[in-house]
Amino acid sequence: MKKQFYSSLTGKAGEHAVAAQLMVRGVGVLFPASDYGVDLQTANGCRIQVKSAHMACTEKMLQARGEGSYSFPLKLSKRMMTSDTKNELRQLPPFSETCDILALWGIEQNRFWIVPASVVDDCQLLCLGREQPRRFVGSIEDVREMLRLGYKHHEIAKKYNVERSLISTLLNREGFEAQEMSATQIARSCENAWESIIDFKVASPAVWEATRG
Repeated sequence: MKKQFYSSLTGKAGEHAVAAQLMVRGVGVLFPASDYGVDLQTANGCRIQVKSAHMACTEKMLQARGEGSYSFPLKLSKRMMTSDTKNELRQLPPFSETCDILALWGIEQNRFWIVPASVVDDCQLLCLGREQPRRFVGSIEDVREMLRLGYKHHEIAKKYNVERSLISTLLNREGFEAQEMSATQIARSCENAWESIIDFKVASPAVWEATRG
């Protein structure tokens, strides 16, 4: 119960932290009286869901990346009571159906990622705060040769200054450069993208009808 109470306080702190950032930028902020998937709404009609996270920083993370990260779990389903004795797992609506922006707050460093809701519709976890992974520059044949010589994936990644997962992908799939950016990569590029909210315009009256059910 204590953990749940602390989590609730952290969530509220995140809402006020995001609201403060918007207000000092001249954006009016409203706090909805009830929770229907929206934590804040701006005067220009932008619906915002806020999530907060503490930094995780283990010795292994420091050795591999030199810094910690913030993990933001995103629920795609929720267990709900269907009777006094039964419950079932139900699919939650996509984020883009209930809000326009997902505002993510990294508490320890007071960092903010302002992510369009549609980016995370099929995403279960965002891990942010680390340096944006760099694109691979080099020869894939050189990478395969290092592998044959006994180098581990994380050692090769360190040499090329990229994520270990990128090396694994390169070794297993050709044409990596042509792949689309992942939700996490897009979210990382949205740090301090407050203009997404400041310049927001409601698409159509149907958006408001949808929120009223």
